[in-house]
Amino acid sequence: MDRQQAIEIVKRYKAEIEPWINPTAVYLYGSHSRNEAREDSDIDVAVVVSDLKADWLVVMPQLWKAGWKVNSLIEPVLISEADPSPLYEVVMRDGVAV
Repeated sequence: MDRQQAIEIVKRYKAEIEPWINPTAVYLYGSHSRNEAREDSDIDVAVVVSDLKADWLVVMPQLWKAGWKVNSLIEPVLISEADPSPLYEVVMRDGVAV
């Protein structure tokens, strides 16, 4: 799978989650964003929210289930802008906004 195919999959994923999580942004990051993906690479997706008001333990399984509906290679992470992390910095630097 090439980068553009991964972006199209992430667009479908974003459409699947937008109605209930209302993300600030969704990014493709990792090997696909760097054009370094192998045939067995997962699709790393960062779901960015302004502030996580819901319980993380409730939201993450929902993000995974939505990913399974779209493509089983999707590996979502949830990132809050209110609590930035080193991963957030990597996503902002290397990720592709979808």
